[in-house]
Amino acid sequence: RCMRFAQKHNLPTLSFHWVQPRVGPLIRGGIDIKSYKRQILLLGLFDRAENEIPPIRSAYLRSKLSHISEYQIDQNLVDFSNDSIIEFNGDRDRFGPLNGRNDEVFEHLLSITKKKWLDLVATYSEDAIGINVRLGNDFVVSSSPDDFRNKNFVKVPVSWYVDALKFLRKFYNADIPAYVVSDGTYEQLAPLLRMNNVFFVRPGCAISDLLILSKCKILIRNGASSFSAWASYFGQMPTLNHPGKSMSEFNFVSENDVFSGEFCVDQPSDKLLSNLYNINF
Repeated sequence: RCMRFAQKHNLPTLSFHWVQPRVGPLIRGGIDIKSYKRQILLLGLFDRAENEIPPIRSAYLRSKLSHISEYQIDQNLVDFSNDSIIEFNGDRDRFGPLNGRNDEVFEHLLSITKKKWLDLVATYSEDAIGINVRLGNDFVVSSSPDDFRNKNFVKVPVSWYVDALKFLRKFYNADIPAYVVSDGTYEQLAPLLRMNNVFFVRPGCAISDLLILSKCKILIRNGASSFSAWASYFGQMPTLNHPGKSMSEFNFVSENDVFSGEFCVDQPSDKLLSNLYNINF
């Protein structure tokens, strides 16, 4: 939202604080310490944007100028001028303001991503299925099927990802490569990783993981994950979510009538099947 506003009004942006120390993931566990720097701290992932004010100058402006919120501007409560800082906070309306702008946002993201990560992503094929499995301790184990509709962060059984991948491979009668991005361990993911032509995407970082998922032709994901929601938004590919967890809570609207919803192996939707017929591997 900030990027789009700045471009629309030809304004510079302050230096972004990508690196934020977070001890929660370490306390909860479920994160590889070796990956903490690039997966959680987001250290060394991005370059400065073209219209971004350097950090020292940004800090000075933050301390001297008045601050107004995007909400105040949207509601015509204030006018913005050169002596004000406009603040964009939170995931307001989620993808609502960004639907239909995925190419624009994606281009900006690529422009600030360090070349080393873009080069890494380029080594992965587009003719693949992306799988995002959330198994960290910030996701809970379900006690009943109702939990997937009534609770936000629930671990999807690895067996569902296995069944979804088997379904897709049977549909195409091909051993399509699958890239697994996960905060889980090899042991937790064993049923999936033991399958032929399945690759655990490591080592890397948060942005390379996201871009690899974004380039896949089909995405299998935990419906509660905002991380893989961004991959679906950028890739606009058919997206299979565990029953009880669709993309509706993210205010996400796919383009070109692409399927993004709940997937049941025994009852795949007609819309999904129609999309799959139009994809070539």
